[in-house]
Amino acid sequence: LVNIATFPPPKVKIDTTINVKQHQPFIFNNHIPTEYDVFWQSPVQLSCNKCPNPEILQKSYVETLQLSIRDTNECITNYTIHVNYTCDPFIPNAFSPNNDGINDVFQIFSTCPYNDYNMIIFDRWGSKIFQSTDSTTGWDGLVNGVAAQQGAYVYFISVQENGKEKTFSGTITLIR
Repeated sequence: LVNIATFPPPKVKIDTTINVKQHQPFIFNNHIPTEYDVFWQSPVQLSCNKCPNPEILQKSYVETLQLSIRDTNECITNYTIHVNYTCDPFIPNAFSPNNDGINDVFQIFSTCPYNDYNMIIFDRWGSKIFQSTDSTTGWDGLVNGVAAQQGAYVYFISVQENGKEKTFSGTITLIR
């Protein structure tokens, strides 16, 4: 006859899905009793592999992390942490293409790499007046080599981020 002891799962609160903004610090907010042992298995660099709330130091778009917790009964419980990376770019709402070196070009500003970038600018009548597939090339306020009129224009930007399409749209004011 074999006696098997069963114990309840550890009393912890683990964030099993986290949202990490690219190039911004992220520290976990897990609640794990101090008497438990913690072991992180991660392909990314963490500030600590044996603490409950490490900081992710290297943002490398890993989709899952593994966390193992050993409780006071010597039982090990494993958790899979799903990581969603996001990158929120800065998109200005006005620009002034007057060659003063300040806000002369309308473009997206981001520290994150984007794939399949496409930016289209439309005038107030819905005509396409500018398009770029290079995230470093913005609109300089010219239409067919002629300075566009001051006013509001519509932009549509689409990018691939971590294999997912993201779109941004709005109005940009050209100030002369």
